[in-house]
Amino acid sequence: MRRLVADGVRPEAIAKILGRTPAAVTTHACKLGLRWTKPLSADQIDAIGKLVEEGACSTEIADRLGLGAGRVKHCIRYYGLVGPRSRIIEHEKPFDDLIAAMSSNGAPVSQIARYVAQPASRVTARLITLARHDAVRDHHAGI
Repeated sequence: MRRLVADGVRPEAIAKILGRTPAAVTTHACKLGLRWTKPLSADQIDAIGKLVEEGACSTEIADRLGLGAGRVKHCIRYYGLVGPRSRIIEHEKPFDDLIAAMSSNGAPVSQIARYVAQPASRVTARLITLARHDAVRDHHAGI
């Protein structure tokens, strides 16, 4: 299976070869640490950031760089990239102030998650979102 993934064979084709479902193939590949797509390079991330700052939309960036729109959107969100088109579309959650305060005081995500009775992955995602909201506010304020 490692060789098939390295050769770029899609999960559906591997599933047919092995007599498994595509979901089973993908799950097993993840457990083995295999990826079908290579991680974005630092140059690609910098290029995405530059284009975001210039005001390009994610589909335009994807077309220019030859990447998928989903990968570009994920990169923009994950790295907190903001530009003139960036906006805040989510409303505040009940525990936003609490997790932000605990995080700024140095509490680990696992401790915050236990305190607010939420999964650690949700707390991490929310902290990323809150940081991006702050960056968007700062950008629009001209800071």
